[in-house]
Amino acid sequence: MSTTSTKRTVIVAAVDDTPAADEVLRTTLAAARGFDASEVHFINVAEPPIVGELQLVRLGTLVDEGRELLARIADRAREEYAGRVEGHLAVDLAPTGILQLATDLEADLIVVGTHNKRRLQRLVLGSVARAVVDRAHCAVLVARAPDYPTSNAPAIEPACHRCVEVQRASGGARLWCEEHSRRSLTPHLHYRVAQPFAVGSGLLRPTGSGL
Repeated sequence: MSTTSTKRTVIVAAVDDTPAADEVLRTTLAAARGFDASEVHFINVAEPPIVGELQLVRLGTLVDEGRELLARIADRAREEYAGRVEGHLAVDLAPTGILQLATDLEADLIVVGTHNKRRLQRLVLGSVARAVVDRAHCAVLVARAPDYPTSNAPAIEPACHRCVEVQRASGGARLWCEEHSRRSLTPHLHYRVAQPFAVGSGLLRPTGSGL
């Protein structure tokens, strides 16, 4: 007797009316395509203002805006994804609303956005993403568009431009430039000494491998 699996993969994605929502949408659909029977649940959270007549009017506006946003996001998602797509609106603190929906649906994955460091955004602030990561009972994926530095940063060195050129030219088949892929008895080592403790952090690349 054959049986049909009823396993569902539930993805909860938090969206707001900011540019970050585009990256959340893209990342969410990419994740959904990687699992069988995935269903995507977008949530927008209208955070309640301080109690008062004007504040209550503002909350009503936020709710209306949230409904319109969810309709737009869901329509865009359905154009690119054939699986189940739903929209949910919550009136709550942003992390609590997101986590409550994830709990109610027994989500397998939560997708949240994070702000551009040069611009604050109302819902998908870094603090919201951090709160969700800290309190979630499932995996959390933080969606962010690639924005690698072109100059030295205090903690992370910029990519070797020759390695990047090789990766682009080969479509990822090759990862390292000639200098960084030379065979030797010593693995390729990046290190930086943290003064004054002489403790370094490094990345080891086995020589001659694709790692």
